[in-house]
Amino acid sequence: MTEEISGTLKLKEMDNIKMSEPDYLDWTEFRGKNSSVIRKDEIDLVVNLHAKYFNHKVYYPCSCSPKTYNDWIKSLNEIYDNGVSR
Repeated sequence: MTEEISGTLKLKEMDNIKMSEPDYLDWTEFRGKNSSVIRKDEIDLVVNLHAKYFNHKVYYPCSCSPKTYNDWIKSLNEIYDNGVSR
C-alpha cells in the first residue's frame, strides 16, 4: 500500500522505521496510560515524535477535533510496532 499519510512518509515505508530507544520508552509509557483525555505533556510527545518520524515541522493541530491527533497516534503506533532501533 502506498497511501500518502501526514508528512512525506508513505505507509509502505513505515515498515522500515524503528523508534530510537528513548522515544520507544516514552511511547511505551504513553501507550500504557488508560485515559480518554490527553494531557499537555502527552500532546507535546505526540506532536514532536510525529514531526521527527514523518519529516515535518512541529505543528500543533487544533484541539477542537481529535481526528488529527488520533491519526498521528495510530501512525506512531505502527512505527512503535516495528520495534526499537539499536
